[in-house]
Amino acid sequence: SKEIEIDYSGPINRTINGVNLISEGLTEIALYCAWFPMLKENQNFTYFLTVTLPEGQRVVCDSEISSEAVKEGKVTWRCERKTPGYDIPLIASGNLKVKVRETEAMKTEVYFRQIDESLIDDVLDQAIRAAEIMTEKFGDPTTKGRLTVVYSPRSGWGYSRIPLIVGPEENYLRRLKSDKGKIENFHGLAHEIGHFWWSVASTSTTDDWINESLAEFSSLYATERVFGRAEVAKILKNYTTQILSLANAKPILETKRDERSAYVLFYEKGSYLFE
Repeated sequence: SKEIEIDYSGPINRTINGVNLISEGLTEIALYCAWFPMLKENQNFTYFLTVTLPEGQRVVCDSEISSEAVKEGKVTWRCERKTPGYDIPLIASGNLKVKVRETEAMKTEVYFRQIDESLIDDVLDQAIRAAEIMTEKFGDPTTKGRLTVVYSPRSGWGYSRIPLIVGPEENYLRRLKSDKGKIENFHGLAHEIGHFWWSVASTSTTDDWINESLAEFSSLYATERVFGRAEVAKILKNYTTQILSLANAKPILETKRDERSAYVLFYEKGSYLFE
């Protein structure tokens, strides 16, 4: 085994869609390992992490928080990941609230800032139901017993760092204005939960279509179980339209992850193939 020690401080000014930043209002590290080439992709490891921030900030990560200490207007959190993972994700912000629900199989937490607390119960219901359906279908996930959902106070994109799921709170607030928002939220949340089973291929090559299409297929399966086949048929109809609209599309295995057609091919066409 090898030990790596990293120490850094200060702001991060370059971001990816508002993610990977250290700022006064929000710290969010989504692709920590991308900064350090010695941490190879899909190389699992355990870690200790110490974070010092202004007092009043709440920290969420994919590990267990072992201590919290306040001194001279700053709070220091110590986190420990005992089971191997492949990244060091971190979210920290002031005024983050949390709701927790424990079942026999799992402890589920939802972190949020602006969403009405009465609506968070729906999110807890959705997360637990999606995880239950997939466990029944596929067996136990690689990491079980904990599911943490963070609605980060930003726009942008979402991702999974098992057992952590992070998405933009702005999107959820927008969905609340739509009649189909509840289905959309379940569908998106279930996709990220699907990665608890389907994080099996390289994420930096065309093989990532396996992860994304199987997670999306699993989400469609769970969505059908909860909302019925008619709702999934609407989603697939939309996928068909987008797939057919791709001009001169290459095969999935010849499509790079950063090409414009990759999302439709990896997520939509891939899951349609499994359908």
